[in-house]
Amino acid sequence: MRWDAFLEQLRGWLDAHELVAPGLRWVVGVSGGPDSTLLLQALHELSRQHNLGWALHVGHMHHGLRGAEADADAEFVAAVAGKLGAAFHEERADIPAAVRSEGGSTEELARERRYQFLERLALRVGSEQVAVAPHADDDAETVLHRICRGTGLRGLAGMRAVRPIQPGSHVRLVRPLLHVRRELIEQLCNELELECRIDHTNLGAEFTRGRVRNVVLPTLRKELNPNVTEALLRLAE
Repeated sequence: MRWDAFLEQLRGWLDAHELVAPGLRWVVGVSGGPDSTLLLQALHELSRQHNLGWALHVGHMHHGLRGAEADADAEFVAAVAGKLGAAFHEERADIPAAVRSEGGSTEELARERRYQFLERLALRVGSEQVAVAPHADDDAETVLHRICRGTGLRGLAGMRAVRPIQPGSHVRLVRPLLHVRRELIEQLCNELELECRIDHTNLGAEFTRGRVRNVVLPTLRKELNPNVTEALLRLAE
């Protein structure tokens, strides 16, 4: 799929969820990786092509986990936002300290703090929707993790495309790329020659998500079903 076709598909998805109104204020969670960088570019381009006048607010969370690499991520996202004329907002947290004091997993606390920040940002700028960039492969990994941990029907359905960002909040968390495969995202980034950042912890097995992605799924593909990701997505659907 080429960029123009992708934009039209995305516009159709947003329209189906009543998210194509002119003058919307969007908060976009951007890490600097290919998925969130492409999502920001796509929302900017849809607004420009269709004269929607969307105000884009880029939210970037520095989790205090990766030192100079994370500092460089923040600088990169600020530069991308500036290039697109979007407002840039950064918040910093010390997730390792929070894990030591509160317990829990690094991944869960980082996600909790990130969503809290994005909701606060949305309320501050008058936005009712926060766009984040999990994609179809992320959804398959989530379903597999839930199966292994133990889940019911709701867990098997994977991530929700649109939901309140926190229970009782009127701010909606929107996942416009949830139907898009990682391979297509990377292809489109190459087509557009988009520079992106790479979080190297995603390439290893230190965290649960990395173990599912880089150890468990490759083993299942090799030993049981080369199309296991597609099978998991069908199950969720």
